Amino acid sequence: MEILIIGTYSSSNKGDAALRFGAIEALNITFRNPHFTIVSIYPELDKEVYSTNEIVKAATDLPIAIKYLILILIYKIFTNSNPNFTLQAKLLKYPLIKSYLNTDVVIHIGGDVLSDTYGLRSLIFHIFHILFGLLNDKTTMIYAESIGPFKYSKYFMRPILRKVDLITVRGPKSLAYLNSIRITNKPIYEAADAAFLMPSTDEDRLNELVNYHKIPIDKVIGISVSELIANKFKNYDEFIKLIADLIDFLTQTYGCTILLIPHVTGPSKDLDDRNIHTEIYFNVKNKDRVRNIIEDYTPQEMKGLIGVTNLFIGSRMHACIASLSDGVPTINIAYHYKSNDVLADFESESRIIKIDDLNFDILLSNISDLWKRKYDIKKSLDIKRIYINNKSLLSASLLKTILFNKIVKRVNEN
Repeated sequence: MEILIIGTYSSSNKGDAALRFGAIEALNITFRNPHFTIVSIYPELDKEVYSTNEIVKAATDLPIAIKYLILILIYKIFTNSNPNFTLQAKLLKYPLIKSYLNTDVVIHIGGDVLSDTYGLRSLIFHIFHILFGLLNDKTTMIYAESIGPFKYSKYFMRPILRKVDLITVRGPKSLAYLNSIRITNKPIYEAADAAFLMPSTDEDRLNELVNYHKIPIDKVIGISVSELIANKFKNYDEFIKLIADLIDFLTQTYGCTILLIPHVTGPSKDLDDRNIHTEIYFNVKNKDRVRNIIEDYTPQEMKGLIGVTNLFIGSRMHACIASLSDGVPTINIAYHYKSNDVLADFESESRIIKIDDLNFDILLSNISDLWKRKYDIKKSLDIKRIYINNKSLLSASLLKTILFNKIVKRVNEN
């Protein structure tokens, strides 16, 4: 079976890559020998990370997207009215259109991109790529996402959401929001984020990384923050000082080793978490107790490093998902409702601190609570892993049901 994955941003964003690797893991479990093609904004970058899958370039420019949309419409209109008319040979010279024509399923995996959060241009980009699937009469799915909120864009998102064959969301807030904008013509299912199923790196490689970075076997706290979250704090420099002061307190009082683990390393330098981590590192007094990870490891390797910590503090959602799926108590510094959505199953094992509420005392209070219970929390997360993995598998299982029902319908019609 041919599966076309759209919604990709960049594999330099380890969370974005984790979505794809987790979904591919679920789909490989559910279907027999599926073949994946990933539509990428940065194909040259992504082909190394997704080396076992085919990569095609997305329609990143609006004129190209409009051109492709017109070609697909012409093909659809004239083929339906005249079966002997074919434009397919000409369309196949465009790799992106060829991928849509040849696929069985189109799956949009975008995390939280189907919203107004990232601006109208971003939303339009994703709308076009969903439309390419719908206009080609392909089974089209939105896979375990946080959807909304929309303002005026809800008027053109509503018919698209009603038209796709299957929607799964990754939390109760998205489910409620879709109901509030009247996406009620089909069942919408609550699943778990796809990234929960991304495998970690293998044990031998993890041991290499642990030895290379001289990471002790206990009393390790991981921290992963971003310029994005720092700029949402009341003052960027105060955020740097807050985290540096926290690190010094933890190393002195708890006797911990701190891992600064970047979860986004590109695609542009200004998005690289290593920049802010290095700023924090230079402001720390006890540098000998800090491991500032500057290597650009794979998403699986980053997950492995997060998994050796005893407690994790992260502003990147999928860094927090990596920690929870590896049994690590987690504090998420949040700026978006998706945190409450995605972490709804982990109320006892995690804490969410809104960036507007963030201060030293709140951080320390939450760290103290989770640190005291860290071994009990790990046991709880190990037990909960089976439930979460099955919930993450749900999206792929529902897709299989949709495809089966379509086959049965075609057989009955004939």
